[in-house]
Amino acid sequence: MAKRILNSLRGTIHGVRFSLMHSACCRLERAGMNPKEPF
Repeated sequence: MAKRILNSLRGTIHGVRFSLMHSACCRLERAGMNPKEPF
């Protein structure tokens, strides 16, 4: 049971990290296309 909780926690952390990376990439892309747009 503890292992399952650990695995779900790890999955959540990975998901959060991935979404953060994705949003950062989107912001960089947008900034590259439109330099005047602030982060």
